[in-house]
Amino acid sequence: MMKAAYPDLLPKLSDEDLVGLKESIALRGVRVPIEIDADTGEIVDGWHRYIISKDLGKSCPEISRVYKSEAERRWYAISLNLNRRQLTKTQKTTLIVDYKIEAEEKEAKNRQRFHGGTAPGKKSLAPTVGQVSRDGRSSRKLGKQYGVSHG
Repeated sequence: MMKAAYPDLLPKLSDEDLVGLKESIALRGVRVPIEIDADTGEIVDGWHRYIISKDLGKSCPEISRVYKSEAERRWYAISLNLNRRQLTKTQKTTLIVDYKIEAEEKEAKNRQRFHGGTAPGKKSLAPTVGQVSRDGRSSRKLGKQYGVSHG
């Protein structure tokens, strides 16, 4: 059995959405192939389609992809789900902001390693980015950039 690359990345599907997906797969099969990481064999996108198709005894088309980095793979999984019906605008914005905070922290750590550690007086980017996103400015900017603006 395959494994999901990011089992907790997205909100769980509602019971109604799961039933609708199961009915659709039972009637028409899996129409959108699942996305597999060619290096790890993990499902990057399509976990519910995979599980339901196996439960129904239906075939499940797959596409294997090679990713340059973990960040690219994670963003790919997020970006495929930004316009799906089960995500609210708030959930979409939260996914983007969380990804950007994580990416900035990793980039800062890489810069620190390159320059021999943290410079005196420097702090993590997370509190600064988090404060900006909590007051809405960063969330609105990222929302507009990725087409999930609240207004």
